[in-house]
Amino acid sequence: MDLRRVALAGMLGAAAYTVAASRREPCLELHRCDWYILEDDVHRRRFESPGHFIYHLKDLISIQVPIAEVYLLRAITAAFRERIMLVTAFANECSW
Repeated sequence: MDLRRVALAGMLGAAAYTVAASRREPCLELHRCDWYILEDDVHRRRFESPGHFIYHLKDLISIQVPIAEVYLLRAITAAFRERIMLVTAFANECSW
């Protein structure tokens, strides 16, 4: 009886490991229509077609689990999230 429990626990552990190891990291890529438009010295980004919008919506949906881990499960601290946003804004030359 104990050997069966150990074997069952081992099989469940192997199955869980297989699922975790096969999990693909989400990959966000640019669409062929992605570019920035300069209007009044401001860079703007527009969706060129419904397909272009759906492409980015699909990418956004694919990263919902990591986003939930960060914001709901507190995977990183709020202060570190803020620093990431500030560095990104500075790197993208966002105006204050």
